[in-house]
Order: sequence, then structure tokens, then C-alpha cells
Amino acid sequence: MQKQRQGFVPTLPKGLQHVNSNFKFQELPVQDSIREKYPSISRINYVEFTPSEEQPQDVSPLRIGVVLSGGQAPGGHNVIMGVFDYIKRHHPSSQLFGFLNGPKGVFTNKFVEIDEELMNSYRNQGGFDMICSGRDKIETEEQYANSLKYCEALNLNGLVVIGGDDSNTNAALLADYFIQKGSNIKVIGCPKTIDGDLKNEFIEISFGFDTATKVYQEVIGNVCLDALCSKKYYHFVRLMGRSASHIALECELNTRANLVLVGEEVEKKNMTLEQIVDDMAQMITRRAELGKAYGVVLVPEGLIEFIPEVKVLITELNEILAGKQVGEDQAEAYVNEKLTESSKYLFNFLPQAIRKQLLLDRDPHGNVQVAKIETERLLMLLLDSELQKRNYPFPFLPQSHYFGYEGRCALPSNFDASYCYALGATGAALVKYGFTGCMAVCRGLQKEPSEWEPAGCPLAAMMVVERRKGKDVAVIEKALVELDSPMFKAYEQMREHWKYNDCYKSPGPIQFEGPGSGSVPFMVKAPSAEDLASSADDPSSKFPYHPHSPDNMSVLAKALMEAPVEVPKVLERGLEGCSLHPGDILQAETEEARESVHEQFPELNEPTRKKFIELVEGSGIKTQPLKVGVVILGRQAPGVHNVIDGLLLALESKPGSEIYGFVGGNEGLFNNESFKITKENFAPYRNQGGIEFLGRSGDFIRGSEQQEKTKATCENLSLDGLVIVGASHSLTDAAALSEYFLKNSVKTKVIAVPATIDANISHTLFETTIGFDTASRVNAQLIGNMMTDAASATKYFYFIRLMGREPSHLVLEAALQTHPNGVLISEYYQREGLSLSHVVSDVADVVSDRAAKGKMFGTFLVPEGLLMHLAHHRELIIEVNSILANKTKQERNQIATAILEDESQIENYFSHYSVPVLKSLPKWFQKQVLTRIDSNGYVQLSLLETERLLADLVADEMKKRKNEGTFTGAFSPVCHFFGYQARCSYPSNLDCSLGTTFGAIAVALIAGGVTGYMPTARGLTGQASKWRVGAIPLTAIMKVKGRSQYGRNKAVVPSSEVDLRSPAFTKTRTEARNWEFGDRFTNPGPIQYFSAAKYLLNLTLQYDHKDYLELLQKVNLICDRIQQICRFGVNQELLRTAAIGLSSVEGILNLHKSQ
Repeated sequence: MQKQRQGFVPTLPKGLQHVNSNFKFQELPVQDSIREKYPSISRINYVEFTPSEEQPQDVSPLRIGVVLSGGQAPGGHNVIMGVFDYIKRHHPSSQLFGFLNGPKGVFTNKFVEIDEELMNSYRNQGGFDMICSGRDKIETEEQYANSLKYCEALNLNGLVVIGGDDSNTNAALLADYFIQKGSNIKVIGCPKTIDGDLKNEFIEISFGFDTATKVYQEVIGNVCLDALCSKKYYHFVRLMGRSASHIALECELNTRANLVLVGEEVEKKNMTLEQIVDDMAQMITRRAELGKAYGVVLVPEGLIEFIPEVKVLITELNEILAGKQVGEDQAEAYVNEKLTESSKYLFNFLPQAIRKQLLLDRDPHGNVQVAKIETERLLMLLLDSELQKRNYPFPFLPQSHYFGYEGRCALPSNFDASYCYALGATGAALVKYGFTGCMAVCRGLQKEPSEWEPAGCPLAAMMVVERRKGKDVAVIEKALVELDSPMFKAYEQMREHWKYNDCYKSPGPIQFEGPGSGSVPFMVKAPSAEDLASSADDPSSKFPYHPHSPDNMSVLAKALMEAPVEVPKVLERGLEGCSLHPGDILQAETEEARESVHEQFPELNEPTRKKFIELVEGSGIKTQPLKVGVVILGRQAPGVHNVIDGLLLALESKPGSEIYGFVGGNEGLFNNESFKITKENFAPYRNQGGIEFLGRSGDFIRGSEQQEKTKATCENLSLDGLVIVGASHSLTDAAALSEYFLKNSVKTKVIAVPATIDANISHTLFETTIGFDTASRVNAQLIGNMMTDAASATKYFYFIRLMGREPSHLVLEAALQTHPNGVLISEYYQREGLSLSHVVSDVADVVSDRAAKGKMFGTFLVPEGLLMHLAHHRELIIEVNSILANKTKQERNQIATAILEDESQIENYFSHYSVPVLKSLPKWFQKQVLTRIDSNGYVQLSLLETERLLADLVADEMKKRKNEGTFTGAFSPVCHFFGYQARCSYPSNLDCSLGTTFGAIAVALIAGGVTGYMPTARGLTGQASKWRVGAIPLTAIMKVKGRSQYGRNKAVVPSSEVDLRSPAFTKTRTEARNWEFGDRFTNPGPIQYFSAAKYLLNLTLQYDHKDYLELLQKVNLICDRIQQICRFGVNQELLRTAAIGLSSVEGILNLHKSQ
């Protein structure tokens, strides 16, 4: 994707398309105080470039410097590209110099010449890693003087400063200084910030905002779908944007979450924190009355700083604690004596954890670090308490998310790529024509790029005087959300409707071609009535699980709904063009498993039910119209909806056939809550993410009682077949149900379709599960963005945990796609018998080694199930499960409280083996292990912040090494978890084809009277039309597990882990050392649907399975050639030699096959 994007050529505005331009001038007002202080730059006029047909005269080469300042924003490289291409077009000998690591590079003379080769590597790429950025400012007289000296030494015509409001203020002051010193070097600014707060009548939008918000919208849309699929979680999403709420508002209008808190409105209405919580509690309670115990809330990062009473509290705390050394135990009582009554009330209203943070987490100046308060978690804690007071009738299950760094360095959208390119060209043109003290701007951005109006706007006209740190200073004023703006008014109009109706819209990933690729943000073009059209929920509608309305579908969703899905040729005509061809008997790998299968599944163990079945082209499967049921047991996975698409495809050739969908997972199956699925009612879900067409609840059909309920449902509907969609547990349950039906002479055939993002189903004839390709690539995109961010800022170590339960497949794939500095594969640490201290040591070694090379940044990938592969911690978690299982929530809380308040209580509950393990964990992590428990009393691995645990332990290790003198660098960790962001994404091209294919295979098997099987397809790295498809008996993939949910020593379909002998893992281990130091970060970019990039696949599939069909074809060709050689009429000795040689080969192959 990165290589493809390098070829994208943005369109320039007409005013810059020729070598020369004409000008239109306009005088702008400047604040008197600014004019008095900076008269030189206050006389500059606004200048707009218009087309000119004038032929170029003899010109001299231009020499321009560029510098990136402040935080990263997508499109920075395109600004540089715009400058580069413009000056090269002006004169081929023009030169561009990039100052390294921000403004500090200007006054310390650190630069690199940007030549064609370097520039081409970064065309249309995200991040700032070409020359990197920094937050230093040019402030002192010495820094100003050195900046001038070094710019003159380079003989620059101009300097382009790419930054936000503060950076452009700095550019204005530098321009003024250069004028005062008689220099002809021009200084131009460019508007950069993802926050959107650099905006006025001349700056319609800052670059990077569009891309960043589109990245956030993609994952918010996925989270919204996730909420609909299970209908039990409230998702609280904190979004980057500390000074203004533009990002949150833009995302809200595009995704329609149930609520967005706009900081500017909170401040305007003088709302208290208690009022905010009360309003949210009312919404949650009202939704509960509507039967909705779920929802999505967006929270701007800086919300807490907009709450007036919080500002007062922070000011008072800073004054009370200034210079005071108060013990942790006495701090709370001490401040309560000093606070005013109103602040004391607010302070004690806060959860204890937040009060403690306010008192103890302080900056070097002793001030409260309010920016470190995780506002979404604060709201979750307060709401939990408030809802308990209100006797809220449902469990309140909140999930927190922070979306920030993953948006700053994404591959720029077409809008940002073109906008930044135009800004760069405008900046270069301003230098060429001798303008200074201006910001490069483009207006009319709602039009096509060729119609944009490039101009230079005097920086002085944007500046005001503000009081900062006790001084009057000139600044460019930040633009906050205006409550009378069209954007906010649009939200205000829809707010109550979106609160209580689930009108979620999923924009999907950024597209570079096709529908949606030319979209502009609402900040540029306010939403129309069509954009806001939202269908209300129909409370009388029980089916589907959540009805889709075209009004609530994004442009991409509508396009995908109509997109064709490629399937193997054998399935193109449904049941009409295929036949079932039984092959060899397939059995479980081990003798132990085969014996257990014989005992547990005697009916399925019959030889005729153990053969591999291939679907081949034929005269069709002869059958009467079929009745088929489908139920989703597994968790969300992209492509599950396409399984239903496959059922419809296969049964299209059998008029009169019926498909019944069971709503709400196993509960719908047990209670026969079903409806007939047709092409018409399914159409809005085709090629869509999530599973909200049918939804899910529990993920099992276990025990005779539930099997009997399922039997009653199937018999009541007279089903010929039942398709169960899910992961390893679902496949085991499907096998048990098949056995139960066979024993009880139930005609319903049971087929299991493997769908899970974990890719934890394994067999030699099976390549991948539905959902893995999409989820792994969505995660890889976000990780790639963050790794580019790390390389651009050069000061953070990112610890990124990925969902995946126990196996590490997602982490392995993400590593192959992005090349992190460290990747932790749980299965490797388990095989080597290593402990958590070994993991910490390994990570710390990489940090130390990188620091020795001057690299104080990097990225580490952490699997969700890491602790379950470290012997001591695995046993600890198993003990917690046994202690808390079958306990009420109140009893579990009492046990956790007793242990956390008195460490000596640990011995009363845990074995001597686990006591030291629990004690060795930080207190906050002990609390997570003991309190983040599911309804069955089991530790929820997805809620354990293993990445934060590692970061804390590595930080301790780095301090120890620093004291020992073996580490001299800096270690600043930032932690992230990617889980819910990916599992309800729009399915990739592969997952669409795989889901539809598996669904069609399931029907073919049912039509052929087959039960207890799962579909498979080989050759997935090639065209879908050429895939070879078939089915594997579920008993053939079973293993005996000593301890499982099915009892001890039972044959089950296991959750298959990373094969440490696989080519994918071998590749990772081989490259790991290079990745540690090489910074060969790659960014796979967003999934595409309308270009050649839609055929991209996950790398695990390519490394592990790319040769299968090629080898099969090669063997067939060799056999054909041997037959040609050994025809009638050849020498008898040749035939004898062939017979002996082939018999030997046959013997070897049979031996290998039996093993």
C-alpha cells in the first residue's frame, strides 16, 4: 500500500499549475497591540495566486529550508513534497533542505538536503520521520541569531515552518526578526494540527484533521457495531484534542454515537461534573427502559479542563500543596481542611482513585497533572456509583478506549494528500515571489482541488495578545467549537434522537479509490439534511437482531452491499454445479485423541463419517428443497455475515428452500426465536462488518438439556441442517450435537463454520478462519501508524497489546506486517519455560541496546494471553478462577477487598505456589486480576492491562540499570490496547469470499447428508475462483485436553497456538534482531475495496500456505509426464525401472501419510 501511494499525484489549484502566477491583494486588519509590537510584519497584505499564461523568464534556482514543528499530523511529507516539486519545476537546480528534529535543528544547524531519491521515498506517506519533528521553540536572542546565521550560511531564499498555532506564531516572530536584521530570507508558515483548533476565516481547516478523524471514525464505527452485536457494553471513547472538541464533534457527526460531550458547551453552560454525570445517568436509565443496556459515548481528551469548577479545584490544590511535603495518608485530610466548600464537595465527589491521583501525581513544578486524568475512566467510575444509587436494572459493563496516537501518522487521505501538496506549493510560491510573514492557505476546499484558492495570509492578522505565565504575549488564537456553528447546530438538532435510537453509522477505512475516496470533512462542508438523515428504531421489530436502514449506512457500506463476491468456480451455480467426492479417512493426530474420539463420538467415528470430502464440478447435488437454520455462537468476526450470503447463494438453485436465522445466539436457538432469511431482508447486511443481523448471547450448546432444546427447535422447524458459526468451543459443541442427533435419529445435519479473529483452528488441510485476515490487517494499520509516530517523535516506547485470548496469531501477523522493535510470542516463552522476569529482561535489553545507539523510541507488541503462557502466572489465574467461580458478585468483591486491604489475607485463599506470584505484582494489577471477572467468575484476560504491567516492570528495570550505570538513556512508555477496534470491521476481500464460500459449502454438505464437518478451502493466496474446497470431519482436528470446560481428558477442538516450526514464526525469529535496531517500520495502510490493493492478504497465509496448490499442480504435471514417457511401445527395462522407482516413492508417501 505504501508503494502504491507513492505513485499518487495530487492535483494543484489552477493558480499554481503554471510556473508563473498572478496576484490579488487584500489588506487585512491587525490588532493595534500587535501592530505596535511588530510593525514590520503588520504591513503585509493578503495575497491570492491566480492563473497566469505568462511564459517563464530566465530565473535563478531557489534554496528553501523546511522544518516540522510540534506534534505529528498526516500530510506533513506532502507539504515538503509540494515545496520540492514546485521549486524543481521553477528551476531543476533548486535545492530543498530539511532541518532535523524540529526548530532546534534550525538554531543548531542540523539539516539534510532533500534530493529526488529521499523525496520519492516519502511521497504521500504518513508521519514526520523524513526529518522528524520537535517541540522546541526559537525563543532566546541567541536562538534567533543562530537561526539567522545558519539560514544565511545555507544561502536560503526562505524557510517554511510547518506547525500549529504556537509554531506559526514562532514563524511570525522569526520573520519579524529577519526583517529587523535586514535579511532577505522569507519565513512562511503552514497550518498543521489534527486538533482542528488552527482555524479562522482564512484557514478553513488545518491539515491532518481529515485523516486523523477518519482513522478514529473507522474504529469508532467498528466499536458501535460491536455494541450492537452483543448489546451489553457501554463503550466510552476518549479522543485526542485537549484544547478543543473539534475531533470529537467531527467523529460524532460521522458515526452517530449515542452521545458526545462537547467541552465548549460544558463551559458555556457552567456545568458541574455532577450535572454531567447526572445527564449521562438519565440517558443510560432511559435507554434501559427501552431495553438497551449498551451504548457508545465520545469524550474529548480535554473535557475535564473545560469544567469551570474543576479549574477552580485545580487552582486551589496547586496553591494548597505548593512547596508542601504531605504524607500520602494525611494528604486528603489536609486538603479538605483548606479547600473552599464548593471545591471540597467536588473533591469528595470524585472517586478515591482520582482523588489520590490529583494529590500524588504532580509535575516537577508541583502542579496537578490534570492532563493525565483519563476522563473516560473518571466518568465510568462516577456513573457506576450513580447508577447503583438509582437501582439500575442491568449490569453496567463499561469499556474504555483512547484513540489518539494511531491517528497522527496514518497514510494521508486523498483530501489531506492534495491539501498538503497545495499548501507546500503555495509556501514555495510565496518565497519565490518575495512574500514573508505569511501562512500558506487554500480556500474553497469544498470544491475540487483544481478550484481551490491558494494564498498567503499575513500571520499578524491572526494574532492576538494573551496573558500566559504572567506575561502578555502575541499568539495565534486557538479556535474552539463555536456553539452557533453549522456543525454544532447539526449535532444539537440530532442529539436527542441519537441518544435513544441506535442510528450508528460505520464510515469504514479510508479509501484511496472508489466511493468515498473524495470526501471532505464536515468542518469544511457542514452536514446536509441528507447527511443527517437517521431512521428511528422500531420497538415492535424483533427480527433481525438489529434492523439496518439505508439512512444509517455510510457511502462505503452502501457500495459494499452491492459489490460482487468472488467464489470458487465449483460454487458459482450453487448446488447445480457441484458434487461431493469422498476422499481418504482423516483422523485425529494422536492415538490418545483417536481413542477419546472413539469413546465420546462413536457415531461420528464411523468410517464413512471420517473421510475428507472434496467439492468438485459435477452434475449437481440432487435434493429436494432444503430447510437450513443458522446460529452464531462465536464472538464477532468480520465476514460472518457473508456465511449467510453463501447459504443464500447455494440454495438459490433450489426453489422452495428456506433459511431460518436464530436471533441472539444460543438463547434464540433454545427458544426457537427465529425468522426466515431472504435475499431482501439480508441485503443491507451483505459484505458488512459485525454480526447484528442475528446477534449473539452465549457461545455454547453444552449438555443434554441444551442439546434437547436444540433438538426440539430443529424438529419443530423440520430443519434439514443447522449451521453453527463460531470458534473452537463452537466446533466442539457442533461435534457433540451431531453425535447427539445421530444417536437420537434426528434428521438435522450439523455443520460448523470456523469464524474467529484469533485464527486458532488448525489442520493440515485448513488455512485460515473467517475474520483473521480483516482483523489482523486493521490492527496492523493502527500499529503501523503508531510505529511511524514513534519514529517521528523519537521519544516514546509504545507497548501495544492485541486481542487474541490465548494464542499469539494476531501479534505474529502484526509483526510480519509492521516490523516492530520487539514482539512477544507467548508460545515461545512457554516452550522455553521462561518467566515474567525473563520477558521484562528481554524487553529491557532491547531498550538498553537502542538507547546505546541514541534511539530512545520503539514499539513492542504484547499478546493478550501472555500471562497464561508463563507457568507461575497461569497457575495464579487458574487459582483465581477456582476461588471466584460460582460466587456471587458481592462475594467476589468481598474476597477481593479483603486481599487488597490486607496482604496477609493472600495466604488464606491461595496456595504457597501462587502467594509469592500475586505479591510480586503491583497493587493496581493485583486489583485487576481479582476484580476484572466475567459473569462465570473467570478472570477476563482482555481486561488485564498486561502491556501496562510490562511497561511498569521495564521502567523499574531501567531505573535499576541506570543506578548501576548500565543504562544512560530515557525511557518513556505509552500503552495501548487494540481489541474492539477490529473485530466488527468491514470484511476484507478475502474474508468476504471466504465467508460466502464456507456458507455455500455448508449447504452442499447438508444437501449431501453430511454431518459433523467443517468447510475448508485451499489455495487462498490465489484467485478465489481457483480455490479447491471441501470439508474436514470435526473429529479429525480434535486433541485431548487435560483440563477444559468439557471436563478432564476430553477430546475437544483445541484453541490452536502459534506453530513454532511454521514459516511465519521462523521468518519473525529470523528478522527479529534486524527489527530491534533497523527501524524498518512498514505501514500496510487501510484495507481497500475498489483498487488492485483489495487483493492484498495477511502474510501468515502467504508464508505458511502459498505453495500448496502449486505443489499439487507440480505433482500432477510430473505424473502426466511419467505417463507420457511410459506409453505402450516403450522399452520393457524402462517400464521396469519406472515401476521400481514409483513403488518406492509410493511406499515413502504412504509411510508419511500414515504418520
